[in-house]
Order: sequence, then C-alpha cells, then structure tokens
Amino acid sequence: MFIKKINPKSFEKSASNFLKNRIEALLQAKGIVHIALPGGSTPMPILKLLANEKLDWARVCFYQTDERIIPIDNKENNYSSLNDVFFSHIKALSLPMYTGEHSPEQSCESYINELEKLENHNNIPCFDLIVLGMGEDGHIASLFPNAALLAEPNKLVAIDQEKRNGMSRMTLCFPVLLNALETVLLIRGSNKIKLIEDKKARKNLPIETLINQNQNLIVLCSKG
Repeated sequence: MFIKKINPKSFEKSASNFLKNRIEALLQAKGIVHIALPGGSTPMPILKLLANEKLDWARVCFYQTDERIIPIDNKENNYSSLNDVFFSHIKALSLPMYTGEHSPEQSCESYINELEKLENHNNIPCFDLIVLGMGEDGHIASLFPNAALLAEPNKLVAIDQEKRNGMSRMTLCFPVLLNALETVLLIRGSNKIKLIEDKKARKNLPIETLINQNQNLIVLCSKG
C-alpha cells in the first residue's frame, strides 16, 4: 500500500490529475481500458474535474463497484449520480449495475456475464483499474462490516440482502476487488485516515482485507 496525503484545498484537482495520468498510461499500453467506479460523495467532484480532460474516452469502458437496488431515475442511484457528473460529459461506454428494468437477481447475473468478458488473472476477471471510496465504518463498495458477503470466496457480484437505510445493494465481491491491476482508494477526513494508518482501528473491517490482500493499492487522502 502506498499512501499519498494531499492538501485539502487541492485534493479534488490532485486526485483528478492522478487518475488522468493513470488512465493515460493504461491507454498507451492497451487497446481498451476497463475501469470500475464507486458512488459516494468523495469521488463525484473528482470525476467532475476528470470529465474535462481530453482523453481517448472511446477506448475506456466503465463499470460500477456497487449500486443501490433502486430505479436508475432515483437520485440515490449511484449510476444516476455518475452519469450526471461524468458519463454524460464523455464518450466512454458505461455499464449500469441496476436500472430497475429487470429483477435484482437478473441484473446481478447480467453483470457477472459482462465481467466474464474481461481479461482474467487466476481465472478471475481483472479490471485495469478499480477506484474505491470508503465509509467511516470501513466498508468498501457495498461490502459492510459483519456482512455475510465478506465470507464469499468465489462470488464475483452479489446482492447484500440486508437492507441499509431501507435499501438492498449489489456489489463487486472480494475476488474481483482484490484482482485489479491497480486500485485507487479516495478518502477524506481524519476518521477515515485513522482506519488506513491504524491496524487496530481497522481490525476485522472490510478495509483491512483490501489493505492486507491487495498488492497494488494506492490511497489518496486529504490531510484534513
């Protein structure tokens, strides 16, 4: 794990520049680049800035790390937020996890089918880049503390049946999240930074698994 601490005043711009440089490097190395993006409040202003960059977006395919099981026209749907600030401003392909058109189970199977088209490493789909956020409880994507999905050794995508704030969620599972060529974690706030830096604070939380088992993890965090 590599941790880069950034001045709060320049966090969004610095993180946007970092992602731009990583995507440029991937585009130089590959024909098509496959990237998974999170929802949440921290990534959105960063992606809004990134949308202004003149990259060869037509050669980038975006996926989601997780999604609430609510229709795509609901403002709490992650894809809807991503589309507003990012996808609608670039010419990349983007694949929503759940739109409401099909059942959650059918949507989950469809997403697994899409992931199985990716290059694989150790027989597991391999993203070129996964961008993640993190909650103050140490959850990543929609893998929450003590959730049954944390113990799933083989599932690529699954539905967390426990409702959180009244909503179920669909998420990439650890086999995929730990298998990317590169992973960038975006965090703001002292409580979140403590989880990253303090082994005791993050003990048995989903973020601990990411840190311990992902060899290609870069953390971009605001100092304040």
